[in-house]
Amino acid sequence: MKLAKSKSYELVAVTATNLIFVDARYYPLFHIPDNSLDVLHDESLAGYIFHRSDGQVFLARADHVGDIPLSWHEGVMLRAEKVQVLPKAIRKIPTVYTQREWFLYRWWRRIKHQ
Repeated sequence: MKLAKSKSYELVAVTATNLIFVDARYYPLFHIPDNSLDVLHDESLAGYIFHRSDGQVFLARADHVGDIPLSWHEGVMLRAEKVQVLPKAIRKIPTVYTQREWFLYRWWRRIKHQ
């Protein structure tokens, strides 16, 4: 954005993969009151990944939490269960682990993170 401004270009559109700029002389023709990226950017296709304190990983899009489609691959889904890092047996807050769960956690760490 700084480079475009320095060359006298103004942002007029944002696609999923591109920013469209025009010469600043023509910007008023577009009647865009605020051409900041925050305003023009559509995050409806953006995917997010986050986790809870128990280690469960979640996927989300603007409209839902759960499995999300790959934007450019029709019919292909990224499954939440496929991105889990911790095995289901130890997917809980460690402060409430039983002795068995601590054993499983330590064993899993040794195997996965040698």
